[in-house]
Amino acid sequence: MSLGRICLLSVLASLCLCMFAHAADDGTEFFEKKIRPILTAECYKCHSAEAQKIKGGFRIDSREAVLKGGESGKPAILPGDPDNSPLVQAIRYTNSDLQMPPKKQLSAAVVQDFEAWVKMGAPDPRTQTAQTAAPAKDFRSHWAFQPVREVAIPAVKNPGWIRTPVDAFVLAKLEEKGLSPSPPADKRTLIRRAYYDLWGLPPSFEEVEAFEHDDSPDAFAKVVDRLLASPRYGERWGRYWLDLARYADTKGYVYTDREDPRFVHSHNYRDWVIRALNKDLPYDQFLKLQIAADQMDCPREDLAAMGFLTVGRRFLGVIHDIIDDRIDTLTRTTQALSVGCARCHDHKFDPIPQRDYYSLYGVFDACSERIVPLQGPPATRTPEYLAYEAGLKERTDKLNETFAKKCDEVAQRARARTADYLLAVLDVEKLPDELFYSFRDGNDIYPVIVRQWQQYLFAQGKHWSRIWGPWHELAKLPAGNFSEQAASILRGLSDERLRYTNHHVVEALGAITPATMRDVAIAYGKLFQEVDRRWKG
Repeated sequence: MSLGRICLLSVLASLCLCMFAHAADDGTEFFEKKIRPILTAECYKCHSAEAQKIKGGFRIDSREAVLKGGESGKPAILPGDPDNSPLVQAIRYTNSDLQMPPKKQLSAAVVQDFEAWVKMGAPDPRTQTAQTAAPAKDFRSHWAFQPVREVAIPAVKNPGWIRTPVDAFVLAKLEEKGLSPSPPADKRTLIRRAYYDLWGLPPSFEEVEAFEHDDSPDAFAKVVDRLLASPRYGERWGRYWLDLARYADTKGYVYTDREDPRFVHSHNYRDWVIRALNKDLPYDQFLKLQIAADQMDCPREDLAAMGFLTVGRRFLGVIHDIIDDRIDTLTRTTQALSVGCARCHDHKFDPIPQRDYYSLYGVFDACSERIVPLQGPPATRTPEYLAYEAGLKERTDKLNETFAKKCDEVAQRARARTADYLLAVLDVEKLPDELFYSFRDGNDIYPVIVRQWQQYLFAQGKHWSRIWGPWHELAKLPAGNFSEQAASILRGLSDERLRYTNHHVVEALGAITPATMRDVAIAYGKLFQEVDRRWKG
């Protein structure tokens, strides 16, 4: 079956499913993506049926349990009223007697999500019935996985009304309900319907007049053929597929101070979809190219089809959410299924185990994104092309030069504040998780660099490092008698470990009497600044 026919039917079916999903969505998707993962990770170990001992008699693994509350007898949430909901008060840490989780305060962004959830009425699909419902195991009976099959054309009482096989199905259903078809539309109405359906635009006065005066038996067929042959047809119906593919030329929520918020090449995917419909690309090819064009023997311009996967939202660069969005888009459009629930657990009703979700996740996680030219250089290098090529090189060189200069400036600032970053590593848990990639006040430290220092030092701490061995030994000391024990460790550097420790580090630490790790960090920072100065000559 050609793309023009099957895509039209599948898009309409998918649109109906999507409209139903949006109409039925009362905040459940927000709960599944923002609330349930936090409850599972932070609360279930003490407040669910899985807990060895349910603390405070309070369970949080179903809506009924949350509304019932614990030993206090008060509901944990008051839907619509976050300020007076004990659960929200607990995660805000504003009440010294009620702070949850007890050992780690949730980030401000997570607290805001819970406030928004309660404000919208605390939608929660985790009913006690759903908690005990067994997931469907046999996918062979699921409607979405049934193979396409030939359907017999139904018999009707009035076969003279039928012009195409589709008419038989329409008429059979009308007769079943005791209804009869509407009378044929007049020619003016008919051509307007055709134009709006296939182009989304009305016909001109002259086109209506010409059709009304065309008495040939194939007059309407000629109108339809002309509309289908026009690029306007692909623009009209491609839009519906692009909606399902969540096409956009912007990336959603990103840090615009470090990333362009636009997909500057997204129009290539849009234009590819339009061309695919206009040239009646077979439906199986239409899907395969969008999923794996890079693995197929296809013309270079068909690589634009993979915008289907890459034009989605970027979620501040959180790869887990990016991949989840791609899995969700792929399964909704090709199987009419939403598998997002399986990110956290086996689907409660559909045959979608969590294992299958993460099998798909592994495929996407192993992929990389690249920008590739969709067309090669022209066969004849015209003066216009040579001028363009020279201008492009000039702009590229300028960009690279500016970027290298900016990188050097950032590196210099980071080197000058080595001591501050080392100190921040000692208390890295106080840095905001959700703002991991954000630039803050110009005089403040950059959390990304702190995390990179943390990872680097962790790797260096797996064995005695010639540079960082003393750091790790001193970092283990309690604050109570730090100075006394630090002196003993530093004296030991002159013994058997001297040959395993960089002599510049030994000299720098030997010149101080550290009272805290702050003194050690400052000593390391001064040493690195001096090394950097000598390196530059």
